[in-house]
Amino acid sequence: MLGGVAGAVVGSVVALALVLGGALDDRVPKVPAADASAEFLAAYQRSLEGTYVVHADFTRRLDSGAILTSSAMVAQRPPDTLRKQFGGISGTVNGHIVGCTTKPDGGFHCSPTADAPPFEQTVQQSVQTMTSYFTETPPLYRAVRYGKDCFELIQNRPSAVLPYGSQARFCFDEVTGAVTTLIEKLEGAVDTFEATEVRGSVTPEDFSLAQDDSFATHTEEPAGNPDDTAGPDDTTAPDDTSGTGDTTSSTAASGSPPTTAATGPTDSTATTLAAAPGVVPASARLPHTL
Repeated sequence: MLGGVAGAVVGSVVALALVLGGALDDRVPKVPAADASAEFLAAYQRSLEGTYVVHADFTRRLDSGAILTSSAMVAQRPPDTLRKQFGGISGTVNGHIVGCTTKPDGGFHCSPTADAPPFEQTVQQSVQTMTSYFTETPPLYRAVRYGKDCFELIQNRPSAVLPYGSQARFCFDEVTGAVTTLIEKLEGAVDTFEATEVRGSVTPEDFSLAQDDSFATHTEEPAGNPDDTAGPDDTTAPDDTSGTGDTTSSTAASGSPPTTAATGPTDSTATTLAAAPGVVPASARLPHTL
């Protein structure tokens, strides 16, 4: 009698575990994470239209073990937007495109300005480009939630063009809408943008075009051959169950990202590291402007 009761209890526990998604039987299919592309696109557009200043640390970790770092600042007060990073400055100010670089000899030069396209047009184009990644047939990426204010973009099909690598994590500031985290798994590297300060007030000094050595590039040479190149930057969503697709596709031909201004390594140190022998060409691509 007692044996029968015990068996019934065990059977009930197993059944309940299966209903709740327990992994007691690997033949039970897991439920894919719900699509969150609409919510992500809304957050992405909000980040393009917000007013804020973000100070952040940017790190590129190459599979070779080499590391490139730079402090970064993104100032936005539509229609003006500016980014300082890698010893350079890029963006739009007072209706003009601006671009300043640090020369190999340490000199600082700002290129002649050109008229910037209308702000609304730039935002619309950026949102349309990002939207296309989820509306193609089949979609290039799928988006899933990663906590309250974060999303994972996960490669959905093989492609030689992966604007955000095989997987990327976006986190947004709840108050200002600014991007506070962007981690991209590229072929041959992992790019990490992590905010250290976010504020909703913008000052004239934030749009200064003067040289600022605090945004210079720093590099570290490989120290052995680490087995784990992802480490804390692993961007696998906690509720993701279907894998990342073909992660061997090259991102070297990723082209221009859907951003408001181009940016990237602007001093000789950054350029040398990105083009170092043995480094996968995809790792030399420019980081996204947020």
